[in-house]
Amino acid sequence: MVIGGQALQASAEHFNDSVSWFYNYKQAPLGWQATWARDNNVEFVPMFSKDWLNNPDGTILCKYEDSNNYPTCTTQDAIDVISDAVSNSGVTIKYLMGFNEMYNNPGDDMTPLQAAEYWAKYVQPAAVDQNLRLVSPTVQAKTNAVNWFSDFLRECDAMVDCDVDLIDVFSIHQYDCRESLWRDWYGGDQSSQLISELKANLGGSWGNYLK
Repeated sequence: MVIGGQALQASAEHFNDSVSWFYNYKQAPLGWQATWARDNNVEFVPMFSKDWLNNPDGTILCKYEDSNNYPTCTTQDAIDVISDAVSNSGVTIKYLMGFNEMYNNPGDDMTPLQAAEYWAKYVQPAAVDQNLRLVSPTVQAKTNAVNWFSDFLRECDAMVDCDVDLIDVFSIHQYDCRESLWRDWYGGDQSSQLISELKANLGGSWGNYLK
């Protein structure tokens, strides 16, 4: 479940018995979220959603590239924010999630190459340091998303410090709740639309990776 910055605890309470994990597009739970998660045994998944890191209160700590308003993030900054969340938030953290829907706004969002570079410099080291399982940047079974994600995987695989084999889970954003669509597009077998399109884009040598 995603909990946005303006969400009220009263809204989250409706899902106490049905949700096992949540994220908020940041690296630590905000405000009431940690207490609610602890009380209801809900896991938190930190996320490096854009090209910056957050302070514990959700404000921007630093940016990945030079900025007039913020310092440039270091690899140690990424490690520190995740280490702090794991050690001090009091909630269960097992995964670290990557970038959010970078295929929606070409020219403004990260290119696949930029995302792979940032993944190698920030996301992957933070996950490895805290022994967290890595969740991929978001993808969905649509052409623009599959193209971006395929290129991201290729760029990462070509880099010495970026290891696609450390990505354990694919993050799917699909705003449609029909069971038939999820089964056909994202089902576990190799005939699902997402896997078929990724295979077509990436080529046969990626078949084992996509099993």
